[in-house]
Amino acid sequence: MLRFLKEYFSLSNNEQRGIIGLLLIILFVFGGSRAYFMWQLPREIPQDNTALIALLENKSTEDELKWQDNPEVEEATVFFNFDPNSASKEDLLAFGLKESAAATLLNFRSKGGKFYKKEDLKKVYGISEAFYEKVEDYILIPQETFKDDNANSKTEKAAKFQEQIPVPIEKIYLNLNAVDSASLTSIKGVGPAYASRIIKYKKLLGGFRMNEQLLEVYGITPEVYEGIKNQVFVAGPVTQIPVNTATWYELKNHPYISSEMANILLNYKKAHGSIENFHFLLESKLVTEEEFNKIIPYLSIEK
Repeated sequence: MLRFLKEYFSLSNNEQRGIIGLLLIILFVFGGSRAYFMWQLPREIPQDNTALIALLENKSTEDELKWQDNPEVEEATVFFNFDPNSASKEDLLAFGLKESAAATLLNFRSKGGKFYKKEDLKKVYGISEAFYEKVEDYILIPQETFKDDNANSKTEKAAKFQEQIPVPIEKIYLNLNAVDSASLTSIKGVGPAYASRIIKYKKLLGGFRMNEQLLEVYGITPEVYEGIKNQVFVAGPVTQIPVNTATWYELKNHPYISSEMANILLNYKKAHGSIENFHFLLESKLVTEEEFNKIIPYLSIEK
């Protein structure tokens, strides 16, 4: 065995010389380049380039600090004087405001909001204290737009006072089955999150039958419901599931139908050929009367 291994791994003279030559080439390629840079004398930077290099290094450092100090600024910003009450979206973006913060500001203005002093800008969602401090000196709000003119007559002052009295807003009364999420946010107490959840739950149900079903929406507590129930109503038919042609997944995906109930409906259809009515659910005590009345409006026996 030992003799076999010795013969297997033995090399001829030519093979040995070839391996040694290959190793020398590898050492020359990697070792020679390293030795060249080690022995190379350092070169001095010409005097006329030193100032340029220093300037570029300082500029790079300043740009990095500016980016770190201003997380709202998406790109390098050139500041200029602007009035938040009249600036366009393009002006706001050029000023360095993120698109989301700019949209919030414009939405505030579209609903009649105004900025009476510089500090009011900090109330806009998305504008931090650090960003405000950077741009405070560039905010320009013409004071003559808002201050009282002492030269005005009493009649003019009275008229101006009347204009400032809030006009009663017509009560919002929306149909839950016909409204979208954007319209829902106009209801007092319903923000974008609640509006999105209500629309998603409406689609899962197939439509609302009564206001009380809002309590089934995730996050809507009895307190929240009390605040919005008188601002909405329900009208229109709901979407029904045809149980004689529906699949298990179509049945199970409805909020009122569990996996077990989907199995019961499909097994009954398989045993009897079709479902002609749903009274067997009550007769077999598979559901309570309350559950029966809740689920039946969303089921159809049409084939």
